[in-house]
Amino acid sequence: MKETSISVNESKSTVGDTGLIFRDIVAIVDSVYEIASQIEVTVTEQMDSLNRTNDNIQAISSASEETSRGVFEVTNTINSLQKEIEGLKVVVDKFKV
Repeated sequence: MKETSISVNESKSTVGDTGLIFRDIVAIVDSVYEIASQIEVTVTEQMDSLNRTNDNIQAISSASEETSRGVFEVTNTINSLQKEIEGLKVVVDKFKV
């Protein structure tokens, strides 16, 4: 009977230890879940920041293209005006005495 009592007490102790171990495992899993949630938030914030940066780069690129087209148009206008000035100079020179 003593052996049975000792065996029962050992079993109770083992069950108690197992309960503590499972409690520790649950606490660790909860901790891992919280860390994973924090990582998810951080990754989402970084993705939002990257998307805003990408939008800004695209806006700068578009502005640069528009500026380039504007410079090209101004250059063409200047060249055209220079040709007209040269033509007018020739006409004015004909009337000079």
